[in-house]
Amino acid sequence: MPFDPSAKNQKIIDGVVVLSEFDADALGNPPVDKTFLYAEDDGLGNTVIKTKNSSGTEKTISMESSLNPLTIFLSDDVNELMPSATASTSPSLASNEYLSAIIGGQNATTIGFNAFSSCDNLAVASFPAVTGVGGSAFYNCGDLSYISLPSATSLGSGAFSSCFALNTVVAPALVGSIGTDTFFQCEDLPTISLPGITTIGTRAFRNCSSLTGIYTPVVRTIQAEAFQGCSVLSGFSGPAVTGVGQSAFYGPPLTTVSLPVATSIGIEAFYRCNFTTISLPVATSIGSSAFKYCDNLTSISLPAATSIGSQAFMYCYALQSANLPLVTTIADELFYECTSLSTFSGPLVTSVGSQGFREAGITSISLPIATSIGGSAFYQCSALTSVSLPAATSIGSSAFSYCTALPSVSLPAATSIGSSAFYRCNALTSVSLPAATGIGASAFMYCSALNSVSLPAATSIGGDAFAYCTAITSVSLPAATSIGGTAFLGCTSLRTISLPAATSIGGDAFRYCTTLTSGVFINAPLSGLNATALTGSSITTIRLRPAPNTPSGWTTGASQTIKGKSGVTVLSNWTTYPNLP
Repeated sequence: MPFDPSAKNQKIIDGVVVLSEFDADALGNPPVDKTFLYAEDDGLGNTVIKTKNSSGTEKTISMESSLNPLTIFLSDDVNELMPSATASTSPSLASNEYLSAIIGGQNATTIGFNAFSSCDNLAVASFPAVTGVGGSAFYNCGDLSYISLPSATSLGSGAFSSCFALNTVVAPALVGSIGTDTFFQCEDLPTISLPGITTIGTRAFRNCSSLTGIYTPVVRTIQAEAFQGCSVLSGFSGPAVTGVGQSAFYGPPLTTVSLPVATSIGIEAFYRCNFTTISLPVATSIGSSAFKYCDNLTSISLPAATSIGSQAFMYCYALQSANLPLVTTIADELFYECTSLSTFSGPLVTSVGSQGFREAGITSISLPIATSIGGSAFYQCSALTSVSLPAATSIGSSAFSYCTALPSVSLPAATSIGSSAFYRCNALTSVSLPAATGIGASAFMYCSALNSVSLPAATSIGGDAFAYCTAITSVSLPAATSIGGTAFLGCTSLRTISLPAATSIGGDAFRYCTTLTSGVFINAPLSGLNATALTGSSITTIRLRPAPNTPSGWTTGASQTIKGKSGVTVLSNWTTYPNLP
């Protein structure tokens, strides 16, 4: 059959004849100045894309088993492909369901916005002369598996977004930035080389679920969510990277990371990654949750870090050691549930935030200049046996609750002890708080081994402060003016308590103190004794320091009912303090 330039679906563009639904063999050889471009089945289920010149010489361009239907178009011979252009200059090919392959002419230097978007059957595209690709140019070309752009220097945002089958990208000349969503959800893309790219844009490779490797020797910035959802990406090397954006590597099972010059790591940057160690020698800023749920991470080295955000290492269950030589603040929940963390160094730390080490595995903590310990900072650190906080002035609520192995506490500078600060510290036997003026509610509640308490400056004792401290035998609170309700509830071994400055004692303060019968030493007059202060106690004798008069309604030397407690004898024979009779 002679060559028929008017045959259906046959186009002549830039000296190449594109054949569709025609047998190239039946057509014979093209004219001297023409080349046939065609596809044929190789008999094995593969579609072979070939060219044939006027001498009958055939050349295979590519072989793709996914090319179906056998329709090939050539585009184009002008400077820009735009979907609104006419067929004679720049075909309008967006959403073309028949297009399966494109080979661009030498005059095509730019591919415009949306040019080939949603071409459902497009499988192969090659543009040897194109330098710029517009935004969404190949968006949603679900069958596109191969793209060659050897001269392209830029790719627009979303250029290949949702090209689910894309597995080969040839673009060695790209420079500058990879835009937002450029390769978003290219699920079959296994590797890519970007030797000239300096910035990887937001979501550029997000959900590239087959991506195993990327070559980026000069990239300096990785923007937010760039590799989020890359579910098989196991390693990344960024020798020039200085900044990693928010959630940039959220989810990939990274086992190796090299970022030798990175200074900034964003929020959730490596959330749920699998590496065992991370070294960031010059990083100064680590964002919140940066390494959260990295449950294989065993050690970190951050010698230059000055700022680390909240939850940065939360749920890093395997983390064994952390060295933070320049950090001044332990952020909220920083090492929350790092149950294997046994060694920590932070010589410049001045404050520990709320739940900073909650349920961590540390055995000792030394923070020589820390002044503030936040609420639940060491909550349930069940292996903690040694605490050195010589400069700490404030201990937050529940700061050491459930530290069940902690034997003693000395906080020489602490002035404020928060509620439940040492709640259920079952091994705690002694407490020294020489500067503490306020003891919060339930501060030492259920410290069942506590037998020695030194609180010479405490003026206020909160409700339940020592409730059920069953081993304590003697309490001296020389400066305490206020004793909260049930402060000593259930202290079954308590025999003496000295409250020379007390002006207020709350209800049930001594309830169930079964051995406290005659060792109560208080000042007189005492106007603030709660109506139920003695209810439930075993007190039979109260000893008063000599005073101008006894409290209203009390009679010295006689058994009487005081504040609802019958059979109480008041003796005014406490003559020396603190040498109790």
